[in-house]
Amino acid sequence: MPIRVRIPAIAPGAMERVVDLADGVREIRIGSHPELELPLPLAAISALHARIFRDPGEGGAGWLVEDLGSASGTRVGSFPLAAGVPAPLPPGAELAVGPVVLVFEGQAPPAPNAEGTATIARRLVRDLFAGEPRGAAPEIEVVAGPEPGRRLALREADRPYLVGRGAACDLALVVEEISREHAAFVWTGEGVVVRDLGSKNGLSVAGARVDGTRRLRDGDLVELGPVTLRLDDAVDRYLRELEAPASERKDEPPRRQGRRGEGVETGSGPRSSSRPLRLGGSSSSALPTAVAVAALAIVAAAAVALYVAR
Repeated sequence: MPIRVRIPAIAPGAMERVVDLADGVREIRIGSHPELELPLPLAAISALHARIFRDPGEGGAGWLVEDLGSASGTRVGSFPLAAGVPAPLPPGAELAVGPVVLVFEGQAPPAPNAEGTATIARRLVRDLFAGEPRGAAPEIEVVAGPEPGRRLALREADRPYLVGRGAACDLALVVEEISREHAAFVWTGEGVVVRDLGSKNGLSVAGARVDGTRRLRDGDLVELGPVTLRLDDAVDRYLRELEAPASERKDEPPRRQGRRGEGVETGSGPRSSSRPLRLGGSSSSALPTAVAVAALAIVAAAAVALYVAR
């Protein structure tokens, strides 16, 4: 059976996320680095923050959790972990990774709403942006061609938005060189993709001809004959800016944990001398999920507001 981690709603109006990992996984690395088993894309979380791993003393049946020198700390319930000192993590336990509360369920039957780790970071950022006036939906803007400045919001995930000369297209461009249905833009779990619909004159991205489908990044220019469109994707921009410091230091993800104190690259510098971030609850009670989620919502809303206001 899969190994399940639940992430309660991280912002008002967001939904709970359920992540299933393969049954054979022996280590789940958690942090803001995009190539970990459980990436959490928040600036308050270290690149390599903590890890959950099978307890060798129980033949791999039990689980342990270890803080890896994070700046904002890790807690099991209300108990703060010392860096490098593993602690038991029983099924059902609440795990606070900086400002994010996770619920570790251990082995669980497959869930129909479970998500893989490949898209969880992008979906969490969507949740953070959902409360903003323009939300998380990416937009296509006409930068050269008829009516420069026109914008098409891709508000529905996985729906093809048609661009072409036809009046029924979502973005109708009355230009002779453009086919009636020239291209389709789709907002997927991995970002925005553009697909040529068999157009006569084709399309290109940054001057390179596209045959079939092409994944786009924020700011990419898509050329359809004399028309140029630009993608404005706040989620992709946020993730790229969050990843930039780690990518400047290393071209590869942090290494897995070896013997204690060896083979770990946190990408976050030394542990802060201040106490771990307190999310609520007393030392004698379990960390209340509602308090933790409220604290995260405040942190997330402030971060997103500052980001959008730039």
